[in-house]
Amino acid sequence: MPRKINLKTDMNSVVHIGWGNSKLWPEFKQFIGAHCDDIAVAATDVEALGRARQLLVAAMDQTHVRGATRQVALQELDESFARLISKALIDRYELAYVDLQILPHLWSTGKLKGVNYAVLVDRSPLDLLHRQLEFAAQRHNAVESLRFFRANAALVHAEDEALAMATQVVTPHAFVGTYLEKRFGKKVEKLQWLICEPTRPARSSPGFFLFADKGLPRKGAHDFLAASDACSDLTYSRLSCGGEFDEFWRGSRVVEAGALDDALDSAECVVLPAYVEHRPALLIRAVELGIQVICTRECGLEKSARVRVVPAGDFGALVKEIQSVSMEMRNAVV
Repeated sequence: MPRKINLKTDMNSVVHIGWGNSKLWPEFKQFIGAHCDDIAVAATDVEALGRARQLLVAAMDQTHVRGATRQVALQELDESFARLISKALIDRYELAYVDLQILPHLWSTGKLKGVNYAVLVDRSPLDLLHRQLEFAAQRHNAVESLRFFRANAALVHAEDEALAMATQVVTPHAFVGTYLEKRFGKKVEKLQWLICEPTRPARSSPGFFLFADKGLPRKGAHDFLAASDACSDLTYSRLSCGGEFDEFWRGSRVVEAGALDDALDSAECVVLPAYVEHRPALLIRAVELGIQVICTRECGLEKSARVRVVPAGDFGALVKEIQSVSMEMRNAVV
């Protein structure tokens, strides 16, 4: 277990600066653990702020707050977090592992300059994220929500500067890692997703093609809906959305799947033609269950025996892979 430290008094510590060690992806925990025996977590006023963030996220989820309103609220909390931490950052540790979402705000305080730090990249950098959203908006001109949020230019610039000055930049996300390598070269460490061997044999009968999201446009909901119309002889399901996206799906052949475990149990293939996907947790779980996956490069997985990768926005390639999976399943049954 990581020990808590007080950044104002502890010297020469290796510290994780983010929203708590419990939020660290297992890939990052393994990476840090391989480089040091003692991961410290910043304590003090940050804990109260972390609880406030959890409550805010829960409230926004419950009331279906999305888009710019949600992102601005979260960025304001990230900025408050960075200001609290920066008051204690006076070269009192050997190395800091900084979460990307905190990085630009912390850099803007000026306290990271001259500090030895590595960045844990758990989302698309803002410059790349904007490009992904712009591409999605071009593909779906009528979807206004794809144009709602963009970070301000100063924040994008601060993040770029901080990434350039980092000792190391680390991510398991293949798509983001490729972008980072082109920008920052050898300092980028591309990790492997921690994926267990399949725990069950592949399905012996056809099942649903499961959309691995509720209905968000940036996750490829419109692409999946169009594919379900194009391949109308197959059956389709989606995650439960608690009523939030019912209007979007109404009249389609895509049915609500209910509980996640039941949805995966009846899935022949899990599909996510996303334009933005930071952590493909459900796709990884599907692979571990022996289920075929169709996703875009933006989902961060590499092509493998159970993962088929298509270009984002390529409707023809998506339909072709859905038809291919269906044909293989039916041939196997025969």
